[in-house]
Amino acid sequence: MRGSICSTLSSTDATIDCRLPHRYYVTGSTELLWFHFSSGESAAYVRLLTGGTGICFDGNHEILPYFEQIFYYGDKQVYNEHRISVGVQSVLCCLAAPDTKPDIPEVIRPAVEYIAEHF
Repeated sequence: MRGSICSTLSSTDATIDCRLPHRYYVTGSTELLWFHFSSGESAAYVRLLTGGTGICFDGNHEILPYFEQIFYYGDKQVYNEHRISVGVQSVLCCLAAPDTKPDIPEVIRPAVEYIAEHF
């Protein structure tokens, strides 16, 4: 998203549309994992991922193994384009549909607890 800023202390994922001018930086000691991807659907993915939350995502710890998979299969000795594609798609899927439990609204919490205990 043009003009977006993502500022965080730790454990945040960010999506940057590299088709537009951009920059990113960190202050202090940090570990930064990133990859660029380009496909016919890149623009659609950017719209999907940034449409509701902007460019910042709360830390999604299930993403790390997929990054490791991308880097492993991207190594020149092991290079496997198909497995890299699976890793990239998995990262995008985690960002689009995080595997988190939604907060239960207080007004229905007693009903949900009753159902969980009795059924």
